[in-house]
Amino acid sequence: GCYRDIISPKFNYIGIDLQAGNNVDIVLENPYIFPFEDNKFDLVISGQCFEHSNNPFKLIKECSRVLKTKRYFIGVAPSFGPIHGHPIDCWRILPDGWSALFEEAKLTKIKTYINIKSEWWGDCWGIAQKLLK
Repeated sequence: GCYRDIISPKFNYIGIDLQAGNNVDIVLENPYIFPFEDNKFDLVISGQCFEHSNNPFKLIKECSRVLKTKRYFIGVAPSFGPIHGHPIDCWRILPDGWSALFEEAKLTKIKTYINIKSEWWGDCWGIAQKLLK
């Protein structure tokens, strides 16, 4: 489905990815350079992306760069699960992993936790706030 069908019209959604697809407005040429000015967004959500990044530390810094001060990042990535290359699958993220990523990007951790979906999949969530410019 399309996210715009469930998001209130008072919010503006921009989807970015490395490949065209549903909910993708901008296809990135470089996964570590978002085509937006600094401090643009109130919320950055990353779903099932960080495990596919060669350099998640570089990626979290770019997420932080486009986030406004006092606004939020929400990320979810597998803590365990089968290999699923799209085109690569590099990492599994644990609560301490999100904490390390947040520290690298100067984001303040609000909460990290694992939500086990099944014996095959367990997602790890990280929620943080950008308190510094």
